[in-house]
Amino acid sequence: MVRPEPACPRQHHQRHVITVGGGDGFYTAQDPTDPTIVYAESQGGNIGRLNTATGERSSLIKPSWQPHYQQFEDSIVVERGDTTRPAPKAEQKHLAALRTRQLADSADQDLRFSWETPYFISPHSPTTLYIGANKVLKSTDRGDHVYPISPDLTTRDTTKIRVSTKTTGGITPARGVSRPLCKICSRPGFCVSSGLEASAGP
Repeated sequence: MVRPEPACPRQHHQRHVITVGGGDGFYTAQDPTDPTIVYAESQGGNIGRLNTATGERSSLIKPSWQPHYQQFEDSIVVERGDTTRPAPKAEQKHLAALRTRQLADSADQDLRFSWETPYFISPHSPTTLYIGANKVLKSTDRGDHVYPISPDLTTRDTTKIRVSTKTTGGITPARGVSRPLCKICSRPGFCVSSGLEASAGP
């Protein structure tokens, strides 16, 4: 980020530049109503907010499948009861059903982010952010709380997901870089009116 200065010399010096993020830095965004609030991202949807006036940094907390998974674990422990005795067949069936639902719900809540995750500030509200994973995420408080507002918008090709996230670590032949498949990787267009915001794309 370059600090604007009157009659700034053609060559920028280090004093004109501040670091707003780290990692493999990509897109940055500045609050249009408060120039001290700057967002920056590194790989994999890791987005942070910096207050350039105070130096305070905050990381946007991405929604996770793990709390919901743990809730099922707690239910399974309660259902199982005394683990020193063999579980009756009816209990085994119920526990198996809980495990199946646990895996399905956790997989549905799991998020996949592009190496360069698309995000932007709403043109109607400077405190509102939109972020693209395999779902569209939204925050109305500058990223302090982030939540999904869409279903999975990808093909959910389980083979591609497994290969790109587990087998190769995200390396894909087309780009030769770590790039998990089946996620939103761009924001093709945005045409909305206040009170009705929607991301448009294929």
